[in-house]
Amino acid sequence: MLSPLLFIIFMDKCMRNISVGDLGEETMVYADDVAIVANNMKQLQRVANRWHEEMSQNEMKINTGSGKTEFMVVAREDCEQDLIICENQINQVEKCKYLGVHLNKRNGQEG
Repeated sequence: MLSPLLFIIFMDKCMRNISVGDLGEETMVYADDVAIVANNMKQLQRVANRWHEEMSQNEMKINTGSGKTEFMVVAREDCEQDLIICENQINQVEKCKYLGVHLNKRNGQEG
């Protein structure tokens, strides 16, 4: 029972150190799921870098392999973007599932 509590305390500490309240970006955390919402790729890269730095300082790392970390661009037109965390290219997807909700790149929900 102590392990989940320690993880929650750790994640809360990370959030406090990472959050700077920039306009146009928001980080949402539920248990071990983290979603970053940003207005543009520059903001997203900046927040992803802050997460990587904070996790590294605490001897943790972002799981950039095995398809666990991905990003999606929500826009009217298709656009290919690059996101790199710790020298790893992050996969861009057209749809994703977050907390049971299926979202797509056109800002819609799917069943």
